Amino acid sequence: MRFDKISLKGLGPFHRESTLDLAAIPGTLVAIAGGNGQGKSTLLECLAGALYRETPTRGSLASLATARDAYVEVHAVNGHAWTIRQVVDAVSGKGEALVLDEAGAPALPSGKVREFDNWAKAHLPAPEVLYASTFAAQGSGGFLELGAGDRKAVLLRVLGVERLEKLAGAARERARDAKARLTTAAARL
Repeated sequence: MRFDKISLKGLGPFHRESTLDLAAIPGTLVAIAGGNGQGKSTLLECLAGALYRETPTRGSLASLATARDAYVEVHAVNGHAWTIRQVVDAVSGKGEALVLDEAGAPALPSGKVREFDNWAKAHLPAPEVLYASTFAAQGSGGFLELGAGDRKAVLLRVLGVERLEKLAGAARERARDAKARLTTAAARL
């Protein structure tokens, strides 16, 4: 996944609209610098917040909202280019979501967050995959710091075979159950 641009307003210390066009910055390495409390971590976590309506360490976008018209919008590429906007009301905590495809056409029939969540599951990587790859929350060692089981789960999800692992687990359970019933039947005989 590649993030090209982020705009946000009314989230954390971003009271006015702020935009960072990452695609316009030359080079492959970008440093975000500033003093304590000026929004460096909030800005970066809102990249993930736009995708999942939840930030890695700061909670939901609603908990970060400071205005009735708070929003975060990202332009991201994950196979296809998408513009994803999350709007949050700081008073009610309610939100709306907008997804536009490469041509600027809406990808969702409405702005309901449930529809967005279903779309996100089908079109975006799982949060664990994003956090273990191109994005690491502050203090996180990413993929290399994960335990063996968690690394395996991330790899299975990336490869798209996580479902097969669940089926294999169910088959192993059935085999154990059948073996136990066979042992019980043999003992009765």
